[in-house]
Amino acid sequence: MFESIKFFVHGKKIYINDQKNGYDLGELATDFLNLKEDYKPMFDKMQKVKEKAKEYVESQNLEDWWELNNYLWDIDKVLMRYKLFKAARPDDFKLFEDTMEYTGQQRLFPDDNIFDLKRLLPEPIEQEDGSYRFKPTDFTEEEAINSIMNSHTLMIAPGDRKAKWTYYETAINKYDEYLHDIRAPNITIQNFIDYGLAHLTHLNPSNYAATLGNYLTNDRWYKWIVNPVQNRGDSFIKKDDVRMWHFPYVIDGDENNVAIFDCYEVDTVQALLKSDFYKALSVGHLIRKCKHCGNYFLQKRAYHTMYCDRPSPEDPNYTCHQVGSRVKKELAANLPKSRSWKRAGDRISKDAERGIITSEEKLKLLSEVRDMLTAAITKPGIGDDEFEQMLQSDVLYPRFGISRRTKPRGRPKKATK
Repeated sequence: MFESIKFFVHGKKIYINDQKNGYDLGELATDFLNLKEDYKPMFDKMQKVKEKAKEYVESQNLEDWWELNNYLWDIDKVLMRYKLFKAARPDDFKLFEDTMEYTGQQRLFPDDNIFDLKRLLPEPIEQEDGSYRFKPTDFTEEEAINSIMNSHTLMIAPGDRKAKWTYYETAINKYDEYLHDIRAPNITIQNFIDYGLAHLTHLNPSNYAATLGNYLTNDRWYKWIVNPVQNRGDSFIKKDDVRMWHFPYVIDGDENNVAIFDCYEVDTVQALLKSDFYKALSVGHLIRKCKHCGNYFLQKRAYHTMYCDRPSPEDPNYTCHQVGSRVKKELAANLPKSRSWKRAGDRISKDAERGIITSEEKLKLLSEVRDMLTAAITKPGIGDDEFEQMLQSDVLYPRFGISRRTKPRGRPKKATK
């Protein structure tokens, strides 16, 4: 669980570890892009885990270990809602259950009473000729195995409490790494989808790749890419360490269908998520943000679809796609809110032409006002006049952290002596 991750790609599918039935390329990345409300509670609990870990190291009080285990277990339960962690989790993974039992019962079984492996195994005795014979123990082989398995010796990790805590610290560090590893590609890819892919006219793998190349190399886009200076040490890594090989595998459990797979091994979740996303683009899969619910969804065909097929947050009896049809009808009817939206779009475009805002800021604002229009139409309580005021430049721009750069007008003033 805390080692490298292996994944395999064939056609338009990706497989994790020994998984028989794979996922569509882009499916794992899409799943994690929707980790929004879940992230901050996990991050806050990780801070509590670190604080409790320091307390345990100083106090050696098992109650501290028991408490931090509950916090870390809560983080794990959230991560296990997502497809990647479900697929990567070994069936015999019981770290949190073992830790709860160990810390709860260890007061009844002090370390010096835990079965000693050396006492259970035969003791080697060196002979004069350099060979060894083994001194018999008081235990039969079956009794020794049962004694070990029924004791706390193998719980969490083999050894005494110090050895177990050392292993558990590895788990703490790895889960902390997971959270940072997820955040960096999530924010970067979300920005790329919202301000790059969402504005493409022609949808095909070549255009996806060209837009990605511009996004990753053009200095104007740096603010949308997670970097350690602006993001508390988190960083979107452009070059990952990846081990690659090829091997024939059975496709989707069908013994009569075998193909040569591209096989990869990486050390970070970030490397896997980026690989899944990039390869999805290369086969024509596209991830979009639903203009109604705000969640991301995977498209396997080149359609200019703006709404997903999930139940609408306001009324689960209707899908976001059905609600989106209503928005389109209101736009076509040229109602007051749609007119306000069009005027705001014109103002934003003119500001970009005059150099008052950058082209990247223009794309961001156009995307945001479209989302505001959808919300104003589908959610009650926002009047026409209120919506018009919300879209005024002096209100809209500061809301999204954008400053208008006013250019000097008229002739420059004459120099005074």
